[in-house]
Amino acid sequence: MYIWKNQGTDLAEVGLNEKEIAELVKIVESDQSLLKFANEVSSMQGIDGQYPPPGEFWLTENIASDLNNAIDKIGRKKFLKEFIDNIQQEEKWRTTQMKILLLIAGILLGMKVKNILLMCLQILLIEIYWIFGVIF
Repeated sequence: MYIWKNQGTDLAEVGLNEKEIAELVKIVESDQSLLKFANEVSSMQGIDGQYPPPGEFWLTENIASDLNNAIDKIGRKKFLKEFIDNIQQEEKWRTTQMKILLLIAGILLGMKVKNILLMCLQILLIEIYWIFGVIF
């Protein structure tokens, strides 16, 4: 509560009234070792310079789960954004590259088919010449 209260987190949804929150904060502030620990924990700020806000199960969670949730649920997308963007860009590039390769292959195949047909026509004309002695 001390950390959340000090950073201005809205604690309306934690299920405690202002008096209970104030008592918890006072307990931390009155014990120097607890206060030092709380300040050190708050210096391990989560995402965007804030300690993660209380979640739905804050009563059963702890500091480790708070930081893990901040990294896993919030931070992963932020930390991996450049990597994910690069992969998506590479997929677009590969798709474009594949289309170009297919176009070139189609053109080359079309040229080969045309050459084959021309060769067949030449062979046919030669055979007609041999059979009929006709020159076109």
